[in-house]
Amino acid sequence: TDPLDFPKLTMNGLPLPPQIYFSAFAKQSGFLTKLSNTGTTSSSLSSPSPSLSQSPSIEPNASNVSINSSTSIEHQISQTMHRAYHNMLLQKMQSQKSYKAIASIILEIHAMLRSLIPNRADLHNVLDDEKIVQCSFSTFHESLKHVQATGEALSMLESEYRSITTKQWLNSLMDIPNGTSSVSGENENVGQENIFQTEQYETITLSSLENEEEEGINNVHEVEQYKITYPSFLLASVAYLHNKVEVCQTEIGNFKLGHIIAPKVQSLGKEFLLLKFQEQFGNLQILNQNHHECNSNDVDEGDENSNLQHLKSILPNTQTWIEEMIQELADDDYDTLHQLLSIEEKRGEILLQNGWIDNILFRSPRSINDAEHRRQELGTATATVTDENDDSVADNNDADVDVD
Repeated sequence: TDPLDFPKLTMNGLPLPPQIYFSAFAKQSGFLTKLSNTGTTSSSLSSPSPSLSQSPSIEPNASNVSINSSTSIEHQISQTMHRAYHNMLLQKMQSQKSYKAIASIILEIHAMLRSLIPNRADLHNVLDDEKIVQCSFSTFHESLKHVQATGEALSMLESEYRSITTKQWLNSLMDIPNGTSSVSGENENVGQENIFQTEQYETITLSSLENEEEEGINNVHEVEQYKITYPSFLLASVAYLHNKVEVCQTEIGNFKLGHIIAPKVQSLGKEFLLLKFQEQFGNLQILNQNHHECNSNDVDEGDENSNLQHLKSILPNTQTWIEEMIQELADDDYDTLHQLLSIEEKRGEILLQNGWIDNILFRSPRSINDAEHRRQELGTATATVTDENDDSVADNNDADVDVD
């Protein structure tokens, strides 16, 4: 890789995920239902989102989950597994009559956020896990308060570009009636189960907006409106934050790869691989030095033979590979063989093309032993064909004699 392209490297080989707004994520994840009854009383949230028209709109509880066939198989499987998991959590909320099911995801997000700043232990306690464990998650606004705190922490750790969508989601929470500052005080005398039974049917309306950039100007226009229930909104919010933390971790890994790992690999990789090779097979520089000394009659020839025999014993396949390459070049391309043996500047290029690409990558058959066996079979077959041809010639000669 060209050093100028190091910043473009990614850990998984894929391009960075695009910016995504909450409404787009909720729609792609199947949390939204298109609003059909305009008379329904609900709060209104606005979320700019790119290309929403290409995403499926499916309720998580729906059995007929369809996935965009244009996406990859891996993406379809991932979407299906995520929706199955979300369905399970929604059913768990209904059975527990509370929103406690999202607590484990919030705690996981806390751990992921701390991993982003491992050396800032003083900031780790900003996210209070104990409060999450002790919270009953009995009401929507009580639960949303903890989700909001997690989102605020994330927005401070994200890049400025990525934090735009997180801050937009945080601002949208202010449009929900009663906000997130109180814990539904009017329901103090109502049982926890009755509160959930009432709240689970409450809905929020999301106005999906699409951004269009023309000559540097953002033109935002409304596309469609959707509704989402309180339980689905909480679950979609924590899933959205979890996804954004994963993106943040990916970007940190990509930054380390492009600015730390790749330059080190380029500058130290060759020497490191040579060192590891010599640790396993011996110091080749000493062997080469002994070889040159033997040629200058400074070392007994027996020592050179001993070194070469040792090298052959620990690298038998390498010896066979070099012998095969030299033999093929001797049969087909003597000029290249001469360059390999006598021109050091050309040796690396020839080894790469003829030795690596032709003799290893595109070798047929793959095994050296198979190649020897194949040569033996071809030799036997050739001998048999020759014998048959000789017999045929003899028979033809006999026929000619009879005719004569």
